[in-house]
Amino acid sequence: MDDYAATKAAVAAYTRGWARDLGPRGITVNTVQPGPIDTDMNPADGDFAAAAKAVTALGRYGQPDEVAAAVAFLAAPTPPTSPVRRWMWTEASARNFL
Repeated sequence: MDDYAATKAAVAAYTRGWARDLGPRGITVNTVQPGPIDTDMNPADGDFAAAAKAVTALGRYGQPDEVAAAVAFLAAPTPPTSPVRRWMWTEASARNFL
């Protein structure tokens, strides 16, 4: 688990650095790092599910389609200042990614 946590931290750090370096050129850099997601490899009713749910803000596993929606949102060409994009991010954050 230590390797997994270190890798997630490294991806977040690289993302911040790339965003800082590439932002002035108009290039956005994002990362999606959800908590536990209900998959065949990590089922929401698996051996470690209770412990994982206990440390999530919503007390549940995420769903693959929720992660896909976040990725699709970030990859969309809509400008980040668009009211539509702001609403979508707020809605997605509140429902799925807290």
